[in-house]
Amino acid sequence: MEFSRSARIASRLVALESAGSTNDELMLKATGADAAGWPDLSVIVTGDQTGGRGRLGRVWVAPAGKSLAISVLLRTSGGATEVGAGGGGTGGDANVHPLPHPLPHPLPHPLPHSHPQQHSHPLPLDALGWVPLLAGLAMTRAVASFVPQPDTVSLKWPNDVLIRGRKVCGILCELLPGATGVIVGAGLNLTLNERDLPTSTSTSLLLEGAESASADEVLAAYLRELAALAEAFRQAGGDATVPQAESARSGGDATVPQAESARSGGDAPTTPTAVATALRDAVVARCGTIGQAVRVELPDGSRLTGTATGIDDAGRLIVATETSLEAVAAGDITHLRY
Repeated sequence: MEFSRSARIASRLVALESAGSTNDELMLKATGADAAGWPDLSVIVTGDQTGGRGRLGRVWVAPAGKSLAISVLLRTSGGATEVGAGGGGTGGDANVHPLPHPLPHPLPHPLPHSHPQQHSHPLPLDALGWVPLLAGLAMTRAVASFVPQPDTVSLKWPNDVLIRGRKVCGILCELLPGATGVIVGAGLNLTLNERDLPTSTSTSLLLEGAESASADEVLAAYLRELAALAEAFRQAGGDATVPQAESARSGGDATVPQAESARSGGDAPTTPTAVATALRDAVVARCGTIGQAVRVELPDGSRLTGTATGIDDAGRLIVATETSLEAVAAGDITHLRY
């Protein structure tokens, strides 16, 4: 696979012929001796991931060459790499500020004293719960720009992307030691046919009519969306309720569909979107979970059943049960069909 378009958007892009886990590969790079060489929006991608994993410890598998495993590094605070090395009140414990799907406790890698890309508006730790939703929204927008019926693409809270209710992409976010960044991992089904699908509720871009989209075009569209959303979120100080114009969906004219922009090279001048939108509102608009009857499997093994009614300021799913309103920060969601 060739990724020339995507490489123009990423700060650094490495395409591997095969990898056990792109998240693991990027974690090692971003925390190793050359950590300074892996700035914000660094990417590792492969079409053959042999040891991928999903949320809740699930295994992620796909035939070689028919899917993309993508890992993107989002640095949280620029030079504030000493958080967790004696300089921060959280002590670097990821469990102090969990993401909607639980991040692991910082892995036992040494914390690098590096100088990643600086941001004028670093993300505060308590904003990191929005990163999986932000990434899910970016992928939802990217996928929608390639399929014949964009309105059939939705975000399942917190970060699965569905087409006509079938899963085309899953996302797993993991925190770097010291909370100096988040690795956003995504597994996207590109050209799987019916026989290749891992479950009866899965799908692929090929099966949904986007057979002409190349891996590079799709990845470039995703990176544009992710970069624009992340920068707007930083400009808002990590507040998902503050409207922020997304500059560019980072790379194409905001009036041109992503697929068209990608196929023409994706290098149109940067143009702000016409209307500023808060991240929470943008996620809610794309989230197919809201309004659905749902069953929630909570991390402690208990269950909730009710109707998903919204998303709060912290990115938690609000579920109305028969007796109460519950804010769900982490859990396995099933859309119920009666």
